[in-house]
Amino acid sequence: MTLPALRERLEDVPLLAQRFLDQVAERLRRPRKPISAEALARLVTHPWRGNVRELRNAIERAAVLASGDEIQACDFALDGEPAVAAGDPLVLPGVPFRDAKRHTVESFERAYLIKALRDHGGNVSRTAEAIGMVRQSLQQKIRELDLRSEDWSEES
Repeated sequence: MTLPALRERLEDVPLLAQRFLDQVAERLRRPRKPISAEALARLVTHPWRGNVRELRNAIERAAVLASGDEIQACDFALDGEPAVAAGDPLVLPGVPFRDAKRHTVESFERAYLIKALRDHGGNVSRTAEAIGMVRQSLQQKIRELDLRSEDWSEES
């Protein structure tokens, strides 16, 4: 069985990014820096021509070089592109920050929860435990995002 390229499974990026951040923190014996929603959105929209190795390198570099307590989108220099791609619809004039942020966070939450639910066969209790949420909170988030079992079933 051949594993598809990372660019074909962008829903894996958030979990891989978290795993690589954990590894860097452990290796360097430093506290783990969280990654901002905007930075995560940037990672999820990147084409990842270098596949998982490119993602790992980008995460490690940002974790080490980020000046703040949280890794920001500007901490990633991906393929020489600017920190925020010029054509990104979330930064076009007229899109308020609040709306762009809400969209970014919602996209991350949706992708993260669908992946987690897939990984646990749709079992909400096991998924909640694995991601550190209370089952009722996960159920509420599923309702808020209007997620359906078809979103995480193997057939989708």
